[in-house]
Amino acid sequence: MPRPPASPIKPAKPNKRQPRAAGAVVRNAPLKNGVVRAEHREFSLATAGGATPRMRESSLRTRETILTAATTEFAESGFDAAHMDEIAVRAGIQKNVLYYYFGSKEGLFTAVLERTYELIRSRQEEAGIRDLDPVEAMRKLVFFTGQNWGRHPEFLRLLQSENLNKGRHIRASKSIPRMYNPLLDAIRALLERGVASGVFRKGIDPVDLYISITSLSAHYVSHQHTFEAIFQRRLMTPPRMRQRLEHAADMVIRYLLTDPAPPAAQKRGVARAKTRA
Repeated sequence: MPRPPASPIKPAKPNKRQPRAAGAVVRNAPLKNGVVRAEHREFSLATAGGATPRMRESSLRTRETILTAATTEFAESGFDAAHMDEIAVRAGIQKNVLYYYFGSKEGLFTAVLERTYELIRSRQEEAGIRDLDPVEAMRKLVFFTGQNWGRHPEFLRLLQSENLNKGRHIRASKSIPRMYNPLLDAIRALLERGVASGVFRKGIDPVDLYISITSLSAHYVSHQHTFEAIFQRRLMTPPRMRQRLEHAADMVIRYLLTDPAPPAAQKRGVARAKTRA
């Protein structure tokens, strides 16, 4: 009996999926091992060295969006009470993307602290104290430090939360301690110039001095609400903040001077008082 003719082989259906452009973002991508596989393809390519400028820009923009949202959540709730779900909502992205970029809540908080310290140090660098007269440079450093706390009270809330955690995230960071080396070098050079010119006394520890400078304004800002309730004053108005920083600068400078005569601001105040009399 003759065999029936063999069925013709059907050609394979062409793949109708259009090729995806390099670096394209895929929304609602399936998960693999708990990580978004394709939503941030440009980030994985960037780390592999195959990123285009557009992909790198997109990755940095996403990272900055996450850090901004996380800074707000950690500052408002503290590390322990903050939720990754809430950070994802604030950032407008899937929660898995947070883990894709930062690995864990601990890693994200450490990155927030690193970003915060970078901002603090960049503003202190703007003071430009290296080439100024020692007394003028010290006054400027006190002002820039205090203005930084006044403009960004969320920084203080982040640091208060980290102190409750005994500084463990800062200890885990390789970059934060190194950020302060240039500042301490600048303060040390400033003190040495002051001593060489006979203006400042010897034996001042730059670390002790910086802790005193930042405490004179940071404590004021972080306790503003209780101080206002006790003393029935508004403490954060521009004139009141300037008065506080003048006070802090006078205290620091008079501590440093070999001849602690009244600073210029105080002399002007005495002269005005005598004129009125």
